[in-house]
Amino acid sequence: MALADGWTQMRSKGTVNGVNWADAIDPADKCGYAYAWVAEGGTEVPKGGEATIAPGATLTVARFLAVATSPAEAVGLVEARRNAEGTGMLTVTLKDQASGQPVTDGRVVLGTAPNQTAPAYPDEQGRIALTLPVGTYLMSVEDIGRSWIEDRAEIVAGKAVAKDYALDAEAAVAFDVTDDQGRSIPCKAQFNATGDTPKVNLGPTDRAHGCVDQYFSETGTFRVPLPPGTYEVIVTRGPEHSHFREEITLAPGQTHSVKTTLKRLVQTPGWVAVDYHDHSTPSGDNTCGTDDRLINLAAEHVEFAPTTE
Repeated sequence: MALADGWTQMRSKGTVNGVNWADAIDPADKCGYAYAWVAEGGTEVPKGGEATIAPGATLTVARFLAVATSPAEAVGLVEARRNAEGTGMLTVTLKDQASGQPVTDGRVVLGTAPNQTAPAYPDEQGRIALTLPVGTYLMSVEDIGRSWIEDRAEIVAGKAVAKDYALDAEAAVAFDVTDDQGRSIPCKAQFNATGDTPKVNLGPTDRAHGCVDQYFSETGTFRVPLPPGTYEVIVTRGPEHSHFREEITLAPGQTHSVKTTLKRLVQTPGWVAVDYHDHSTPSGDNTCGTDDRLINLAAEHVEFAPTTE
């Protein structure tokens, strides 16, 4: 009989010390999952993905599933379940170097090897608390628009380790987009890296606030962190409006301001822009959040959008 299983629909997933983990579809939700076989109450840990049971025999197995604020925290809960005495604590605090305010939208990627890592996300105080097995961990403190920090942490059984990091100023583009009546409007910003600047990755493909190299906003006032570099910035609101285009050089810690008006160029009295087939996660075969889909439709100026829900 087959004992192998796996995650469905999850895009970001991995394995650390035999523990399988998955991230939320949108990392901004700050939710992670992990599972592993455990030997509890007379159960056995399978030796592989299949098992053979002889006539009259019994095989009992147990799977422990953890849900936490990040994949790394979920992995730690599984590890503590398997061997609590072989774990220690790691706390990480992230702050902005200039203001001293918590950094809440970054992450810390950590693991015992480059191919055995999992991300952890800070809370509203910029704090991360993890239970980890004994060992040496590689750490990468990451936040889009800021310099990354590489470090190590040595975890000892029954002990707690604290790491505090001050991150440099964030580079970003700030937008103020209005229509020809001066009203703030939904829109889409695109960031095309130019020259030697690496392609932008603001997040997964099916979210509004940062999907690969685009950002969909429900209002015309928003801010997008970007790594320093050179970019072609394009702002649009569907094919019936004008667009804005600018080539910029974004220095470390700089906030570049874009203030523009998107004028209505195509008048359509008596007509509406329609998309007759729209999905979001309640459809069952789609992982785009409903809020993300609504923002996407508004930014593209779709005026009537029946859904498959």
